[in-house]
Amino acid sequence: MRIFTAISTTTCLFVASAVAAQEPRTAPPKQTEAQCMADANAWSVLTIADWDKTPYLEIERRWSEMFYCFGAYPNHWKLFADVRDVLSSDMLRRETEFLTRNKLWDQFIQEDLAEVKKHQAAKP
Repeated sequence: MRIFTAISTTTCLFVASAVAAQEPRTAPPKQTEAQCMADANAWSVLTIADWDKTPYLEIERRWSEMFYCFGAYPNHWKLFADVRDVLSSDMLRRETEFLTRNKLWDQFIQEDLAEVKKHQAAKP
C-alpha cells in the first residue's frame, strides 16, 4: 500500500510540477532550432551528480525551453520530449526528497486525500 501511495503521490507531484513549469517565473527566450538541438544534446548526457549541482530554478528554466523547442521544432520532438522527461524526473525527485526530508510527506498524503474526497463529492 505504501508503494502504491508513493507512486500515486509522485505522479501528482509530477503533474503539478509540469503545470507550474509551463508558466516559468522567467520565460526562456525563444530558441533557434540549432540552439534547441545543442542544449538538448548537452543536457541529455548529464548524470544525476551533474543535475545535483544545478539549481532547481535552472532545471525549471531548461524544462520550459524544451517545452518551447518541442512545439517549435516538431522534427526533433522525440529528443526534446526525452530531455524534458529527464528534467521532470529530476524536479520530481527533488520535490519528493524535500517532502520526505522535512517530514511533510504524511501531511501531503492527508491533504491530497481530503482534496480527492472533496472533488469526488462534487461530481454530479
